[in-house]
Amino acid sequence: MMREPARLLREMGAGGFLMFQLLIGGMLLSSLTHPWLIMLLVTTGGYLGARLFTRREQ
Repeated sequence: MMREPARLLREMGAGGFLMFQLLIGGMLLSSLTHPWLIMLLVTTGGYLGARLFTRREQ
């Protein structure tokens, strides 16, 4: 499809072409950021869990 972007733009129109680009770009961005999001959730959960379940001596 993207071997000839000018032809794809003519066939799909500007709106369809833009939506196609956003869809493909969004999938790529999602697959690249997903591991970072998982690590953020795991480390945040570990930090909050450690603070919640550790007792402080007074």
